[in-house]
Parts: sequence; structure tokens; C-alpha cells
Amino acid sequence: MGYRQPTHHLRSSDGTQLATAARDGSVRLWDTTTGQPIEGFTFQTPINANDPQKNRYWATGLVWTPDGKSLFVGATNGLVTMLNAQTGQTIRTLSGHTSWITIRGLQLSTDGTVLYSAGLDGLICVWDVASGTQKATYNQHQLSIFGISLEPDGNRLVSTSDQEGRLLIWDMASQQIIGTFRVGQGIPTGIRYSNDGKVLAASGFNGMLRLQQTDKADNLFLAGLNGIAQNIAFLGTNRFAMITASDTISLYTPESSTPQSIQGLDGTPLSLAASRDGKYLAVGTSTTIQIWRIDAMGTPFSLQTTLTNVQMAEFAPNGNLLAVIGGGEKPGYEVWDVASRSLLFHSDEDIGSVDFMTDSQQIVVLTAKNSIEVRPLNAVKVIPGSNLLVAADYIGNITCHTLDGKIVATLGQGDGITALGVNPDGTEIAVGKRDGSIARYAIP
Repeated sequence: MGYRQPTHHLRSSDGTQLATAARDGSVRLWDTTTGQPIEGFTFQTPINANDPQKNRYWATGLVWTPDGKSLFVGATNGLVTMLNAQTGQTIRTLSGHTSWITIRGLQLSTDGTVLYSAGLDGLICVWDVASGTQKATYNQHQLSIFGISLEPDGNRLVSTSDQEGRLLIWDMASQQIIGTFRVGQGIPTGIRYSNDGKVLAASGFNGMLRLQQTDKADNLFLAGLNGIAQNIAFLGTNRFAMITASDTISLYTPESSTPQSIQGLDGTPLSLAASRDGKYLAVGTSTTIQIWRIDAMGTPFSLQTTLTNVQMAEFAPNGNLLAVIGGGEKPGYEVWDVASRSLLFHSDEDIGSVDFMTDSQQIVVLTAKNSIEVRPLNAVKVIPGSNLLVAADYIGNITCHTLDGKIVATLGQGDGITALGVNPDGTEIAVGKRDGSIARYAIP
């Protein structure tokens, strides 16, 4: 048999014919005795009008009717076509999916009366074969379905999503899910290394955590995580904190799966970060930013942020600075000095990610336009003779703060600040700007 880029093959019930589907959109029948294609049968999927090369949609799933007279073909345009198995002519087309029919996404009841189709749209469609009408749609999968399998008696259907990391068992009489199993971790939503690089943690969409020692092939799986992106943080080398599916924070060691709950959480946890020096654990929640000292894990303190839904937090290499991103209706990001609990700057810019450069003096930002920018944090100075400090950021904001982070005065705003100085008597500051100018401001 000669064939280019096949996607699937399936024998007829009597074993005399083999159906093959291919990426070029063709479906062929082969004589299993001679190995030659069967003359008179031809079928091709439609041309993809959105493809600049005008290629055809791939042919994917295949299933024979029990009598061998008809063949169902799935394609990447989301259609299922019922073919005459002698000629390849279309008997009817079934339209119920919005994305690919997967290669293992077609199943037929033993009596040939009911067809099940599954696609990358996460749907399972149930069809009456005689009329071609859609009897039901199951949409309990949250991500793409990669395969379905029907019990020989037709009582149960199994569907699986590699992306979700879930396998569902359906009772066909009640059309209800009667079993759910985790399969691996699903799509990885977050990856962290321990501080010594010896342990790799990958959290999955389905709430599974996979721990792997980097010098070994063994894996340890823990269940019960929240499926958000930043849900794990290593505390030194032998402990880690994680956000659980019940929206709590728990401590684990790689040697033990018995958790220790962290007390004092305010709001729903959305992100975790730990300083590399082992001092602080930061938790971004729906309402605030909380900081625990890792050596005691006692009562946390909160940073007085104006952000909500703090979905990302990152410590600088020096362990003192913390960058956070807020979401919701009023997005933005901030940089804090954790030791003094001081806000260094705030921006209403909607960004996708933030991290610190090695020197802890610059940040790397993924902007809403999907570009990467390196931005200086610029300077923070204590005002002599007072309990105030002045901060200037790359945006051009110049603000005076109390040591607990409260803004008491705004001195100016303009082009980005590149340098900052305060005179000895604490009455005036001078700033250098990106346009090359120097501006002076009186301290109120």
C-alpha cells in the first residue's frame, strides 16, 4: 500500500476492507488480501477557503456501519460525512461541531443506529443514523476531546481530554457522568524550580501537581490544586506552598503529602511567590497582597494596594522588591519594597507579565501589545530629617510616601525618570528625565 500522510485507518467488520483517511482530505478503501486500492470508491473533503495554499480539510475520524455498507468520516472542518462504502458518494452530512472532529472521535452503537462524535470544541454530539438528526449534545468537557470509546453493549461511553487531564464515564441511559478520573496533569498552567534547581514542579489544568527530581525520571503526583497559573511557590529547597482547589494555602514537603494549612488568608488566593532568600511568601488575592515571614508563618501583613484580583506576583533577586499585577475592571501593576511596606510605583497599564532583571533595578514587562520591554525601576530616596521617602518611576511619577506606603504628595509627572537626588536639608529634589532635561521640585 502506498499512501501519503495518513491520519487514521480502520478495518471493516468482516476484515476484507481497510479504510484510510489522510491529511490531503482523501479517504480510500483497500483490499486487505491484495493490498490494492478498491476501484470505484472516491471521496475528498472540501477545500479550505481560508488556506492561502487552498489545501483541503484533513480527513480524521473513521467508523464503519456494522453491515459494511456505509462509512462515517470526520474532518477538520467539524463535519461528519456518511458515505456509500461502494462509491464514496455522500449520503448525508452531519453538522454540530465548530472545530475538528478528532481522529478517535467517532463511535457507532453495535446495532448501527446511534453515532457519537467528539471534537476539539469539547463537545460530544449524539446522532440518529437513520434520519441524521442530532439527538443530544454533551458539553461537560472544558477543553478539547481527543478520544471517545463506547462499550460493546452501548451502555457506557468514555471520553478523554489530554488538555484537561480528565477521563469521563457516561451512562447512556441517563446521559449522566458516573465517573471522573484524572489522567496526568492536563495542560501545564505553571512551572517552578526549587531554589537549588533539584526539583521541578508543574501544575496542571485539572488540579494535579507533578513533582520531578531533575536528576531522576521518577514523578510524584499530588491532587487538589487550583488550576490557576501561579499556584505554587518553593520555600527554600524542601518545602513548597500551593493554592488548593478549596482556595486555601497549604504547605508541603516533597517527602510528605500531608499538608499544613496557612492561617490568616484574606480573600480568594490568585497567585503565589516566595523570595529567593527564604524570607517572605507573598499571596495575591481578590482584594489585597498578603506577606508571611517564612521562618514563622504567623500572622501576615498586608500591602495597601489599590489593585484587585492580584493574578501575578514576582520577587526581585534581592528578595526585598515585589512586583504584582492586578486584573478585573481596573488592571494595573505595582512594585513594592516589602521590608518597609512602601509602594515604589503604581501604573494603570494593562500588562501580561512582569519579572525583575538580575540587578533588581530593572523590570521586564510583557505589554498588552505582546512586546517585551526592559524598564528601569529608578530611584527611591529617604528625605533627610523626616520619616518620608520620595520615589520616581519610569512613567514619570514622583511621589512622597510614608514608610507604610501611604502617598502624601505627588510632585510631578511627565517623561520617564532616569535619576533622582534629594538636597541635604530635605527641601528639594532633582530628577533627570529621558529627554535629557533636569527638573527640580520643592518638597512640601
